[in-house]
Amino acid sequence: MKILITGATGFIGSHLAESLLKDGHQIKAIVRKTSNLQWLKDLPIELIDVSLNDRNALESVVEGIDYIYHVAGLVAAKTYDEFLKANRDTTLNLLQASLDRNPDIKRFLLVSSQTVAGPSKSLDKPKTEDDIPEPLTKYGKSKLEGEKVAHQFMDKLPITIVRPPAVYGPRDPAIRDIFKIANKGLATLIGFNNKYVSLIHSSDLVRGIKLAAQSDKSVS
Repeated sequence: MKILITGATGFIGSHLAESLLKDGHQIKAIVRKTSNLQWLKDLPIELIDVSLNDRNALESVVEGIDYIYHVAGLVAAKTYDEFLKANRDTTLNLLQASLDRNPDIKRFLLVSSQTVAGPSKSLDKPKTEDDIPEPLTKYGKSKLEGEKVAHQFMDKLPITIVRPPAVYGPRDPAIRDIFKIANKGLATLIGFNNKYVSLIHSSDLVRGIKLAAQSDKSVS
């Protein structure tokens, strides 16, 4: 299959790209001039320097693609508008380009975030996709807006949305430091009550993302 990945230079995207290559697929990756290509430079991937904000340019990129994995997103920003531009508007641009130039695409998979759902009320009542989203952060709210955009295209394109929890594993830039601290016998304490968090290893997430994209049962 011909596959297009956004965010392939990042933590999750680079692992996804490697896994899809091992499966024998042809990979194209959208990158920027400022992207760090350390995880991709030795891989047989076609790198395309184009902005996700340039819808016209994206049309030629998505043409002939079988699967699009939209992994790219902004996790830290100074303003909510910056979050929306990266997490909502890029999704709209890719979906509109796909509809205009590649309406027969096999699947468009959007990697969202569990922050969209918001925290569960209790351990025995975990949040599900049927619950009303209650994001607490600007990041989570912007990812929800990206999901809303995707829902607007679901009657026209085969779309699947996945909401990963916190991810750890090789190349992890954030949670790794927490593990390092804990390994030294130190612990982070948040409040005085028990706290729980959902975690997934990068390899398990990549496997789940691929299964979600390939399964007929996951099309909304």
